[in-house]
Amino acid sequence: MPFPEEQLDSSVGYFVGEPGTTLQGGEWTITRKLGWGPCSTTWLASNSKNPDKIDILAIKIFTVAATQDGVAANERDLLAGPLQKEFQVLPSLVSSFYEETAEGKHLALVLNVLGPSVESFRVASGGSLPLPAVKKIVSDVLECLATIHDKKIVHTAVSAENILFAGIQQVPDILAAVAKSPSVKAEDVTDAQGNVFKVVKSQPFREVTKSDDISDLALYLSNFGHALPEQGDVSSKSDILSLGATVYFLLTGTQLPAAAGNIEELLTLNSNLAKEDIPSTASFLQSLLVPDPTQRPSAYDIFRNSWSWLQ
Repeated sequence: MPFPEEQLDSSVGYFVGEPGTTLQGGEWTITRKLGWGPCSTTWLASNSKNPDKIDILAIKIFTVAATQDGVAANERDLLAGPLQKEFQVLPSLVSSFYEETAEGKHLALVLNVLGPSVESFRVASGGSLPLPAVKKIVSDVLECLATIHDKKIVHTAVSAENILFAGIQQVPDILAAVAKSPSVKAEDVTDAQGNVFKVVKSQPFREVTKSDDISDLALYLSNFGHALPEQGDVSSKSDILSLGATVYFLLTGTQLPAAAGNIEELLTLNSNLAKEDIPSTASFLQSLLVPDPTQRPSAYDIFRNSWSWLQ
């Protein structure tokens, strides 16, 4: 039976956990799996050592490989350092620790709870998103990019998978959400070699679908493990290009062709945009996809010059 989410028998060394697993010497107890990605899994966990105050936060546990190659430490150091005070537009790091397992050593980040990704929103919405939703996403991501670019940091991986909705923050609200949708139990999965693994399905809070109005939901750019300082050939304008490709993907459900050609024609063929919205949307996209990075606008420039399109 194949693994439904992360490949637990992979050489990268995913953390294997389930509801009831304890972390940091019993400091935290896992209650739910929130999500997974190529370098980590994220879990909801409670800390009740202080009887007067129960904390329920998200713990992002990196693979052994990401812990060893510096990806995990890079994200921790950015969120604990130059990006520490930007919690209004970026994920907020509470603390970090290392967890030893049979797979090896994992760096774990304790974070405020975030919601599902824009990619899961796109999939749940039939493969593409309506223009008002895309404009909201772009506006929030631009605010994130303007913040990190001002600090000479380049994200390098702007994509639908790495844009997350805000999550439930207050403990009573989290407990109510868990009661409404109880955490699933682990199931045994056997790999090709006969090894048995405890597999847990992700259950992010606040599933978002096409019918939902996201105008009041905040979004965050996440996963800073591959972020780099802006210097030499590493330019913040690469994030703008990635944002353009992401916008096209969200509107059409298809990847932007390598030789994009006429954006207006592509949108006419591949999107559900109203005819009157295509010219302005194509113009906006073309400004982000200019081949020469020096001619691409900054995040601040886009806010200033494209505000009418973003509304």
